[in-house]
Amino acid sequence: MNNIIFRTHKEDKRGNVFTVLFPYRVSFGGKSFLIPRYFESDGASVPRMFWRIVFPNSDSHVTTAGICHDFIYRTQPSDWTRKEADRMFLSLLIEFGAGLFAAKCAYYAVRWFGWIAWRENRLIKDGVNE
Repeated sequence: MNNIIFRTHKEDKRGNVFTVLFPYRVSFGGKSFLIPRYFESDGASVPRMFWRIVFPNSDSHVTTAGICHDFIYRTQPSDWTRKEADRMFLSLLIEFGAGLFAAKCAYYAVRWFGWIAWRENRLIKDGVNE
């Protein structure tokens, strides 16, 4: 699988913002989805203080995995679960060259804390205001 072609165009409170420049098809676990052109993502949301342990957010090997993960977290297709999205993230990190230790650290981080973003995105998707 090739990396997503993206550009870094700004920085927000969480870090770099990446914009997908061409549609990108992803297949995992018998499922597939298309990330549309102009989809924006913060990549792999690794806090700067953990970059030496895991990897920097701007590492192109992991940015593709992060963008794919963000797409599922944001759109929450009915045939995807959070657990499947997290497993895909781990698989893509390894496939794109992240070290096994770093990939597992990132995976466990999204398993332990990803529910927050998943829930927030579900509320947005459902049009619920808290």
